[in-house]
Amino acid sequence: MLHVAWRMFLEKGYEAVSLSDVVAQSGGSKATLYAAFGGKEGLFIAACEERCAVFLDKLALSADPLLPVDESLQRFALSLLENLYSEESRDVMRLILGAAQKFPSVAEAFLERGPEQVLRRLEEYLVWVDRSGLLEIDNPRIAAEIFLSMVQGRWYLIALDSRRRQALNDEDLATVLEHVRVFIRGYRPDGVGERSKF
Repeated sequence: MLHVAWRMFLEKGYEAVSLSDVVAQSGGSKATLYAAFGGKEGLFIAACEERCAVFLDKLALSADPLLPVDESLQRFALSLLENLYSEESRDVMRLILGAAQKFPSVAEAFLERGPEQVLRRLEEYLVWVDRSGLLEIDNPRIAAEIFLSMVQGRWYLIALDSRRRQALNDEDLATVLEHVRVFIRGYRPDGVGERSKF
């Protein structure tokens, strides 16, 4: 039922989907749906949690002392962009933008389970980086916000245009490498040269 509901939300928008539509497509009954999810918003949240968990599982980021920070950040950024370029991610963006004004709780539910979790995962990694002495990061959350803003900035423009490409290319790679270079330079410990290995 969650898979069917999520597909319908993406195709029709939150407001246009009714519980009767979901039941007609997935089977079961409205009584069962209400008992399990409490209503349409609860169904949306459950479906959103499931899909966001799948998205997060695809992100490459771990506190590996054998992997330099720049390489870890590059892998993370490229895996994030690869997932953001998917058709589903574009549809999700349009879904949330369409629902946000009239159904703010729906947008808040997505932001907490999706983007906020990405931010926390990066923040936790940067806490480890700071404690390991690899970089000097006074506020890992703000640092995570800065890095994500750099990486995701171009994607937002691309996502709004359905005619644009949906795959990573050499330009994306070059841009990510520059983002990582600038980020590390901004948080490099005093007295450490540009060519030091991170």
